[in-house]
Amino acid sequence: MNYGMDVRTQQSAIVEHLKKNRKEYDIKQILNELGYDVSEGTELFQRLSTMSSSVEYNPVRKTFKYKPKINATNLEGLIKIIHDSKFKSVARSLLDDAYPDVEKDLASMVEHPEKYDIVVVEEGGRSKEIYFFSDPKKRLLNDLPNLDREIVGKWKELSGTKDEDFEKTVKGSGLIPYHYSAQNSIKKK
Repeated sequence: MNYGMDVRTQQSAIVEHLKKNRKEYDIKQILNELGYDVSEGTELFQRLSTMSSSVEYNPVRKTFKYKPKINATNLEGLIKIIHDSKFKSVARSLLDDAYPDVEKDLASMVEHPEKYDIVVVEEGGRSKEIYFFSDPKKRLLNDLPNLDREIVGKWKELSGTKDEDFEKTVKGSGLIPYHYSAQNSIKKK
């Protein structure tokens, strides 16, 4: 048994073990495999059994099981969650711990988003990836890269006015009568 370890350290080790193995463990299995006493009434038992965000405790079978942030067990489940979100996004951080092989499936989704009817937007790195459903029937979000190129092209076609034309227009409008004189006096100093 690991008596010298802090309860929080033991709790973290148990949660990581549950996450890694993705199966239910009873109190004896945790004691035999990890050496931690999770008997009812101990502080460790109390902490684990009330950790509803990442550990699921079954009081009937008296077992602990890792609880991922989303309920998906395979690629189809991930895609369903993204598609069911409609036009709300699903952050990578919610998908990261769904099941053991999720990293491989997420990499496939990033590499071939059209195959899964999704759009993946990256914001500065892997942890910031956001997944959107792309409805091929409505063509919404499907042409996002083309839309960006189109907008950029139209932006480049815009021609600005010359500064002196702008200055004449502003002075002629009477809206800001002293603006340019004030600006010029600042430049001269």
